[in-house]
Amino acid sequence: MTTQNSKLIKTLADHSDPGARLKAIELIGQDPGMEFIEILLALLGDAEWRIRKSAVVCLLKYPPKEETVDRLIDLLEKGQNIGQRNSARSEEHTSEL
Repeated sequence: MTTQNSKLIKTLADHSDPGARLKAIELIGQDPGMEFIEILLALLGDAEWRIRKSAVVCLLKYPPKEETVDRLIDLLEKGQNIGQRNSARSEEHTSEL
């Protein structure tokens, strides 16, 4: 992924418009680089359920890595953001399928 595309994804992921955030996830899903894991994990806490669901689906495209699993466990343990915690739990259950 080019630097320009990476900047675009980061801009879209931080945008106030849910459609822009969904576009960021769509772009990440087309070329899921490890540099986008933190963006996807942050989007698990989005106020919009569609964003959270799309972030979970996108995260499932990544091979399981210890550091990603550790971050998901942190989200589950801390649970300060209910949407983020529930989305992390959703990924945990989906990966069992």
